[in-house]
Amino acid sequence: MDNVKLLLSGIQFKTRKLAEEVALLRQDKAFLELEQQKLIKEIEKQKTVVKQLEEKIHVLSIAQSIDTGENSLLLKKKINEVLREIDKCIGLMDK
Repeated sequence: MDNVKLLLSGIQFKTRKLAEEVALLRQDKAFLELEQQKLIKEIEKQKTVVKQLEEKIHVLSIAQSIDTGENSLLLKKKINEVLREIDKCIGLMDK
């Protein structure tokens, strides 16, 4: 009879320990899922920034390829105005 009580006590102890471990693992999982969501959002934000910078590079390379003349200066000014407008729109979207 004592052996049965001892075995039952051991099983109950191990069960409690496993339940505690499961609870800790669930907490860890929830934390990691939140961290994953933050990182996914950050990646998306960085992808957007990269795309915007690539577009700026493209526009600037076009502007640089234009000859330096009176018309090209006006065109470069217009391109810079458009870029500033795009930057303003992006700034409003981030808020």
